[in-house]
Amino acid sequence: MGQGGAERVTSILLHHLDRARYEVLLLVMKSEGEYLKNLPSDVKVTSANVASLWFFVPPILRFIKTESPDVVFSIDGGTNIPLAIASFLSPFRKWESVLSERNILFPPGKSRVKRVTMVIAKFFFYRFADRLTAVSEGVRRDMKKWLLIPESKVSIVYNPMVEPSLAIQANDKVDHPWFVTDRTMAVIVHAGRFVYQKDHTSLIRAFQLLNESLPCRLFLLGEGPLMNTIQNQISEPLKNQIHFAGFDINPFKYFSKCDLFVLSSLHEGMPGVLIQAMACGAPVVSTNCPSGPDEIIDKPGENGILVPVKDPTALAEAMKRVLTDTLLTQKLKLNGQLAVQKFRLENALSSYISAIEPERL
Repeated sequence: MGQGGAERVTSILLHHLDRARYEVLLLVMKSEGEYLKNLPSDVKVTSANVASLWFFVPPILRFIKTESPDVVFSIDGGTNIPLAIASFLSPFRKWESVLSERNILFPPGKSRVKRVTMVIAKFFFYRFADRLTAVSEGVRRDMKKWLLIPESKVSIVYNPMVEPSLAIQANDKVDHPWFVTDRTMAVIVHAGRFVYQKDHTSLIRAFQLLNESLPCRLFLLGEGPLMNTIQNQISEPLKNQIHFAGFDINPFKYFSKCDLFVLSSLHEGMPGVLIQAMACGAPVVSTNCPSGPDEIIDKPGENGILVPVKDPTALAEAMKRVLTDTLLTQKLKLNGQLAVQKFRLENALSSYISAIEPERL
């Protein structure tokens, strides 16, 4: 239950599933992470205490034998494989398995051997699950392409990213002077782990290009293994204009008060942070990566700006365009909030329930 989008979605679902209908249990690989603190008190958490997904199958089977669940829902792309294998090993089971694919199957920058191994495993074992879901149309198309699973067999289940508490958290006080007392420059916010996928390198280069004509500031939320590498890429003149804020369980207070939110990813599944930034009223610029941004920013230039992946020049130009055009900024803010209404809690929760109990439709 660390810092990722799947962990936050899990926390939201556990809070809002109807307790009059569902008893909710949570099985995790390890009992650690920021979002454990946010779980409802009535949710029983069981830790498998394993370090690798490849050792997760026996704990899943033991958990099922002990708890006798009706439905087991994997909400993470990695845990899909162990649950699918557990389904394969339980041909006469009374429980149902539901898998959620959350990202494209061949993301750039990953070990090709590892990805091929995982795709082969998914190709074989996914067919033993009772139901398959994807977080976006792009992911569903990717499953058809690589796993040969007909799109009709995969349901789109949008994540509950726009919930009532988001607006409350967005109004929280921000102590950092860039948002309060020192508003001499525009503030750009990015939120994401410091990993290859998020392409902070292109973001830093774009920020450097932008500052050649428009001095501004960059506020980076998140932690991760590449943080020191990214810090070392920053030229001395810009060090005072880039702030590494670390992980904050409430990023929304920054989204609602920034001048621009930027997503620089190489790939996504359905980037919840982009949805949340738009819901908080931030104008957004995003790479048009596979997959998700073009389903969120479905009217480029009207509810957000899309730019090519790994193109610092285009990213810098888009950021400057938004920061210098007041009318465009206001249009993006208003239309962006309207565009993400389909990700409201009640809509997304309904799609999750239909995956859990399709007969209720």
